[in-house]
Amino acid sequence: MNSNTPQKIIKLSELRRPNTINSLKNLLSTPDTSLAINVPCPNLDFPRWHIDIAHDYLASLVVGESLAQYCKNIEANFEGLRTVFFTFNTKDIINLEDFITKLIWLDKGFKEDAPDASVDSEDERDDYDYDYEEFRGEMEDFADKIETLQLNFPELGDKYMANIIPGQEEISGDDVNLEAIYFKHPERQYEFWRSCASSHLGYDFYVSTWGWIILHDLDSLNIHRNLAIPLAKFGGFVDGIPNLEDAQWVAIGNLPSIVFNENVMACYPLEGVRQAQECAASIWNLRFRDQPDYINKGATRTIYNITKNGFYSSQNKVHVKLSEDGYVLIVIDTIAQYVFFKEKYYSFRLGTLSEEPDINFLEEISERGKTLWEVPTKSQRPFWIALDKFSETLGRFEGNPIDVKLNWSEFDDEKFEQLCYDILQISENFNPDTARKMGNSRSRDGGRDIEIFTRQRINVPPKKWIVQCKFSKSNRALPASKMSISDVIDEHNVQGFCVMTNTLIDSTLHDRLEKISQNRSIEFDEWDVLRIERTLARPRYRNIKKRYFEK
Repeated sequence: MNSNTPQKIIKLSELRRPNTINSLKNLLSTPDTSLAINVPCPNLDFPRWHIDIAHDYLASLVVGESLAQYCKNIEANFEGLRTVFFTFNTKDIINLEDFITKLIWLDKGFKEDAPDASVDSEDERDDYDYDYEEFRGEMEDFADKIETLQLNFPELGDKYMANIIPGQEEISGDDVNLEAIYFKHPERQYEFWRSCASSHLGYDFYVSTWGWIILHDLDSLNIHRNLAIPLAKFGGFVDGIPNLEDAQWVAIGNLPSIVFNENVMACYPLEGVRQAQECAASIWNLRFRDQPDYINKGATRTIYNITKNGFYSSQNKVHVKLSEDGYVLIVIDTIAQYVFFKEKYYSFRLGTLSEEPDINFLEEISERGKTLWEVPTKSQRPFWIALDKFSETLGRFEGNPIDVKLNWSEFDDEKFEQLCYDILQISENFNPDTARKMGNSRSRDGGRDIEIFTRQRINVPPKKWIVQCKFSKSNRALPASKMSISDVIDEHNVQGFCVMTNTLIDSTLHDRLEKISQNRSIEFDEWDVLRIERTLARPRYRNIKKRYFEK
């Protein structure tokens, strides 16, 4: 147990039990004691509808914001997306009596968890029902003004927004109701919302589960807002934000467009850029349609023209920046800056919708869940053939033919695991501070050669990955029979599984990983010898290549 672990957990919905209030007062009066308040979130355990998930997050937010008035340094914690805790120390309570009064009143808002025995009479039950309805009414009032408040827990507010938007579509009985919502909040029809962190930044900051929109300064169209602040606060970077360098994007035949600079190359999210630009235009049109002073603004005319032409004409007018690790892509036009992360478009859908999930729904998620940077599977081979030919031709022109083949003769299991660990340390997907090599090679590690978490950023919690490293002295492809996958996933409760090998990956192993990924709703990744060798040929991996192969 570390120093931040609370000594006692207070669970809302249980405070109305006999003698609990006196115990609560004694507990909160104990000096310098770490405590946690557990807010019941039943819909996070077995999510079925976004509207239900949003309800749990909103209730938690009301609890946190209410208590923050009487306690400084209170923090929100999310454990596996299944519950919400608010942790604090008793020494930070500003007004003990008001804190206790508010806590007891908040407890009345969780009626469904209340034991029947706690309500002794009909009068008490009527009082309890009144308090419950009053709490729910406050929740509704809070939701109506959530975008105008400076929240103590903006991330929790964004989790609510991320679910209420699709939730309103789920329960809407007609298009008229949705049209009214979109008229007032046009960004929501593009799956964006005004982030609850906007008040902390001092300007409107629009986010979705797959990207950000930061409008240029509204009074001076030539001023681009500083990206460093939101990236540093909400981008999930541990050692400071990466360098953002100018990049070019090009198209090769019918293959996906690519963006590149001298350090890294990625797929250009053409559809994502178009959708984000349409969203930004709808926001600008709403703000300026009743303001004649802005009719002649250059950006306003651009918005109207882009909207009329379907936005595709604007793609040639953008300026692109790409981070040195390929994790962040910035697209800039005359209206806004658009930030894309190497994450899935629609990654905020939680868990299984029912015990017998709808097959069409799962197929839809599988199709829409392609990463922004990922080349579709059916296009990978011709894409790389075209790029390889292009690279080889340029190499011959420069008198520098490409040779990425590495000598593996001096490797063993342990050295290969160390190489894999170093590669993952600078991979754009993972937080390097979370990487753990689980003992020496062939030790009792439970199938976990390496354990690592993805980066955490606003609206995207970290995911736990297990990496199995398989070194082979033969040239035979790695088959499924040599891997233990399902048992490791079940035992360690992971959201991602990766295999790294110095040989090729057999089709049986690839098919098994793909099937497990679909059945268990986890991500998987494959690093075969070709990918490792080509990765180590990139400039930013040159030190690792020298360390292991050029001694």
